[in-house]
Amino acid sequence: MGGVSRYHRLVVAILVGLCCFVDALGVAEAMQELVAAGPGAVKCADLAATSTRTLPRGKVTTAPPDLPRPNKGVPFRDPVFGACVVRATQHDAEPPRGFARNDYSRRQAFNADNSRFLIIASDGAWHLYDALSLRHLEILAEVGGDAEPQWHPTNPDLLYYVPRNGIGMKLRELNVRDGRSRVVGDFGT
Repeated sequence: MGGVSRYHRLVVAILVGLCCFVDALGVAEAMQELVAAGPGAVKCADLAATSTRTLPRGKVTTAPPDLPRPNKGVPFRDPVFGACVVRATQHDAEPPRGFARNDYSRRQAFNADNSRFLIIASDGAWHLYDALSLRHLEILAEVGGDAEPQWHPTNPDLLYYVPRNGIGMKLRELNVRDGRSRVVGDFGT
């Protein structure tokens, strides 16, 4: 199936809800130029090909940069680690409004073929995005709060979850392609 590469998946996961850092090497000016260049100015592969940075050792602490947020979909090099980072959401122009993020270490953000990803908003709503275009697809109305959504390991259209905030004893399956939902396990019977 036509998904995105693992590298692109990692890049998008890094920056759902942008946070970047500035180091003492004078990279802030280069980042400002990149942000001003707009969408399509550079690709992650181009950044990786020109990277000469090595990862810092030990604990790294830096102050957040005094820079505007980059445009959605524009790759840039993280000045601390040299990684390619892409802003995947734009809360002033699309849902969700306000703070949102992927659920990082708790669950896989991307589906089986890396074509879609999930983020959670501060109001508990789960949002579905197209990973290729970074387009917001929909708010998953049935999946809310701490519903513990988990992608099917091989079928990119299926998402498993429990009722809102985990209340109830049923495991549900949502087909994100057609919106159909069904109970696949009832632990209360």
